[in-house]
Amino acid sequence: MSTTRKYSEVVDRLLERVIDHSGLTSLRERRVELEDALGRRMEGVGCQCEHRYLSDWFLSDQSAQVEMDFFVEAMTIGETYFFRHPEVIDALRDLLTEEVSSGRRTSLAVWSAACSIGCEPYTLGIVLKEMQARLPQLNYKIYASDINHDSLARARGADFVKWSMRNMDTEQLQRYFVREDSHYNLKEIYQENIEFFYHNLISGMPTAQMPRGELLDVIFCRNILIYFDADTIRRLAEMYYQLLKPGGYLVLGPSEMNVLHFSKFESVNAQGAVLYRKPVAGDLAVPVLKSAWHRVRDRVAARVLSGARSKHSTGAPVLPAAGRGAALEKLMKAQSYALALEHVLEQMRLDELNAQWHLWAGFLSEKIGELDGVESYYKKAIYLQRKSIGAHYLYACFLLRSGDSTRAKKAFSVALQLSHSSGELEVDLPEGPMALLELVERINRKVATIV
Repeated sequence: MSTTRKYSEVVDRLLERVIDHSGLTSLRERRVELEDALGRRMEGVGCQCEHRYLSDWFLSDQSAQVEMDFFVEAMTIGETYFFRHPEVIDALRDLLTEEVSSGRRTSLAVWSAACSIGCEPYTLGIVLKEMQARLPQLNYKIYASDINHDSLARARGADFVKWSMRNMDTEQLQRYFVREDSHYNLKEIYQENIEFFYHNLISGMPTAQMPRGELLDVIFCRNILIYFDADTIRRLAEMYYQLLKPGGYLVLGPSEMNVLHFSKFESVNAQGAVLYRKPVAGDLAVPVLKSAWHRVRDRVAARVLSGARSKHSTGAPVLPAAGRGAALEKLMKAQSYALALEHVLEQMRLDELNAQWHLWAGFLSEKIGELDGVESYYKKAIYLQRKSIGAHYLYACFLLRSGDSTRAKKAFSVALQLSHSSGELEVDLPEGPMALLELVERINRKVATIV
């Protein structure tokens, strides 16, 4: 058997193990990225033989958990920060404040179902602690789970870099955090009543971690459904429905296509933010309304779920955002890159599954020297639009400038493979369209410089 075939079989076994463990069926379309992650991991543990890595590390009883955690983290986008989508947080705060004030709720049980390094549950901890100061009768408990043990350990430490607080102003930083050099530690008062635990969503309800029979008032499950297939999403929708109290809220990512999978829930429009609510028989206290934006989103969702795609689509649907081109073009011409990045991040907040906003965010972050989030932006652009030559090319350039020539060479190779199969004459890049042949020549020149 050839070496290439043996290596391919190792990757196949690794891929299926990761999918079986995590439910991330979308990984089958990202084999090249998994091979890249395997190469990095083998180098990290000092192993030069893929078969030996598989038997002695990945399948070993002593290290299997650590190795699985590595691949799950490597293949998902752990993009998280405090007060993400503030309009959703504000809307939920107002609804819960009214319900607690009126006596409809006297306690709150909340689950952050994919909490990553803890920004989401700690945001909720801040919000509920401040609500409790105004409404002393309120008791609350926040459950926070994740599939990644390392992320949970970081969450329990409550220690963050400033990038995680990029949506907060100076006054908020001083109010909620204690600064230690370049790190920020969340004050203990805002860590109260939060319990972190390991949970794999596809394994079912977290009955071992929550009090038996306890129903929840709110479930957050944001920006995780994009990794699952339709059957898994339907199972999760049913699980969330069963876990919520009547009148309980489900919070999903603003651009996640859920209009059919979550049909048992009501859509509640509050301050322009959409929430989902488990119906209460005969209760019409909360209006079921939809903004124009959400009506457009639902139409797009229905088309996507029925298999329809625009002729230009190669991945996630692109939702309309009026005037975005002119505003961004004006800022670029003025070389106002910091303001352009602010504009792009605002558009991304409204339309998180649009690959182009992530591509622009990576490009502009590099322009102004904010390098912490660049790789994450480029990787998500690639995930959302896997056949984007421009995304692979810019990601490769970033890796090369960062000194990671091995991964840069692989990313350039993917861009070249896509170029050979492309029927387009030009490639859209943030700085303007480039002839495909010129881009190929550039890639070849850059690859030639890699030793």
